[in-house]
Amino acid sequence: GGLPHTRDPRLRRLYATRAVAFVALLTLGLRISELVGLDRGDLYRSGGDDVLRVLGKGGHHREVYVTALVAAALADYLAERDRVAGAGAPARRGRTAAVASPLVATRDGGRCARADLYTLLRRIAAHAGPELEGVADRVHPHALRHAYVTIALEQDARIHHVQADVGHASIATT
Repeated sequence: GGLPHTRDPRLRRLYATRAVAFVALLTLGLRISELVGLDRGDLYRSGGDDVLRVLGKGGHHREVYVTALVAAALADYLAERDRVAGAGAPARRGRTAAVASPLVATRDGGRCARADLYTLLRRIAAHAGPELEGVADRVHPHALRHAYVTIALEQDARIHHVQADVGHASIATT
């Protein structure tokens, strides 16, 4: 099913690490549809860097470099997810390989729906403290994508690099 409202104490760390990993992934400027579509096999090492193979609009793949913060958040979440999965029933024979397993998953390992992640982001924002008071109900994934582009350009990143990072076909969009 969707993301839980009840808090099973045995799953509290799983949900916490998933929330951190989710927000961390959004700091890379991903579209929510791209994030939902990511599989564990899309995270790999290339030339000493952690990279995500992202399927963007129009069926185009791009490589997105993973920051140390995102790599750490994903490692924590995936380790906890594997720990919880291992503590449950043994895997059934013929289950899909980890490659096809969603990078960010529901409790039972399924693919999260976009609506679930919108709800999760609002819940995170609502508990984020006074800095987000008054805007928590308006926070949405695309706002973080917009922030990524804005911050990158403010830090003098080259616009062509930012365009490639976020998968815009046209520089005008960026």
